[in-house]
Amino acid sequence: MKNELRKSARFILILSIVTIVSFCVQVLVFSFPPHDHLLLEAYFFNGVFAVLAYISLLIVNRKQPGFTGFAFMASSAIKFLIFLSVFYPVYYQDGGISQKELLSFFVPYSICLVTELFVFVKH
Repeated sequence: MKNELRKSARFILILSIVTIVSFCVQVLVFSFPPHDHLLLEAYFFNGVFAVLAYISLLIVNRKQPGFTGFAFMASSAIKFLIFLSVFYPVYYQDGGISQKELLSFFVPYSICLVTELFVFVKH
C-alpha cells in the first residue's frame, strides 16, 4: 500500500509538470485563449480523471493483474461518456465543432493518456 501511495504521488507530480507545460505551450505558442473552448476545464478534467484512473489501475493490477487491460478500457470508456455528456453539448452549441474546440479537448486527453500509460508501464 505504501508503495502504491509513492507511485501515485510520483505520477501526480509528473502529470502536473507535463500538463502545465502542455497548457502553456497550447496557450502561448498556439495562441489558444485559456478561457475559451473549455480549455482550462478540459485540462482539469483530464488531469483529475488520469489520476483516478492511474490509482484504479494500480489497485486492479495488485489484486487482479489479468484485468488491468479491461480496467484501462473501462476508464477510457467512462472518460468518453463524460466528454459526450459534458463537453460535446457545449462545443456543439453553434451547430458544429471547430478545430480549436476539438484540440481543446483532445490535446489534454492525449497528454494525460500518454503520461498515464508511460508512467504505469514504467512502474
